[in-house]
Amino acid sequence: LIKKLALGNIHFERITDDDRSDEIGEMERSLETLSNGLTEALNFANEIGSGNLNAEFTKLSEQDKLGQTLIDMRESLRNAANELAKKQEEDNLQRWSTENNGKLTDIIRQSSDSVKKMGYEVIRFITDQVSACMGAMYILKDNDPGDIYYELTSAVAYDRKKLLNSKIKPEEGLVGRCAFEKLTIYLTDIPEDYITVSSGLGDANPTSLILLPLVANDKVLGVLEVVSFNRFKPHEIAFLEKSIETIASTINSIKVNQRTSVLLRQSQEQAEILSQQEEEMRQNIEEMHSTQEESQKRENDMRSLIDAINMVSMIALYEMDGTLID
Repeated sequence: LIKKLALGNIHFERITDDDRSDEIGEMERSLETLSNGLTEALNFANEIGSGNLNAEFTKLSEQDKLGQTLIDMRESLRNAANELAKKQEEDNLQRWSTENNGKLTDIIRQSSDSVKKMGYEVIRFITDQVSACMGAMYILKDNDPGDIYYELTSAVAYDRKKLLNSKIKPEEGLVGRCAFEKLTIYLTDIPEDYITVSSGLGDANPTSLILLPLVANDKVLGVLEVVSFNRFKPHEIAFLEKSIETIASTINSIKVNQRTSVLLRQSQEQAEILSQQEEEMRQNIEEMHSTQEESQKRENDMRSLIDAINMVSMIALYEMDGTLID
């Protein structure tokens, strides 16, 4: 049995018929225990080799170094599998974020002619990607320095009451606080009177709310609000925080373009007014020249008449008091 075991044949076949109590019997029982242990180790190794990292193994004793090595091998493979799964999950999330950021950029580019239109398309896309039930975008209105506020310009699934109360002053409510602090606000305990989701099954309060400031050139141009019945996952929050950079930059560009268009239109109007004034002035100058020519002609006619009179008559010119001048 020992020779067979030395050759790697771990299968045990009992030699003696009875259970001897002497040294030979003790050796045989030890060989049987060793053979069973090796067989169990073989089966364990086969399970590990087939990918079953949850296979269990019992050491022969605390001194069983082979058994301990097999257990350590299983733990190392488990750790490696966990690290691989974690890496794959991170890669999947990174791929998800990259693809969605690319899609969002395309959506923004295709709808960048209007803040309202762009906001609606962006909110609809974002709520789908993070499984949210509501979304809204508040845009800064600062044309009047005495009346600055954030207006709800685009929304998905908001009720009429929320839409009617769409103007928020800086530092007013959660939206104003987000804009004032320029920081993301993430709540999982939403005030009951803040927002309600209505459906065919009745009204319900959402579970989580996230508000993100839309900052460009250190100025808060708006606030993005997303509401969900589920807690936002870390990669979803990271995606939202990455998205607002592009959104804010686009809003700033749209505002600059609109301001430029207004200035251009005003410049064109002023140019038209100046052109009209120049035309009027040209006509006035022409009329003045015509008048001057007519006046000169009359003066010439009068001068000719005087010269003719002087040639045939004697004329005396007096002052009003009778003093002779000529």
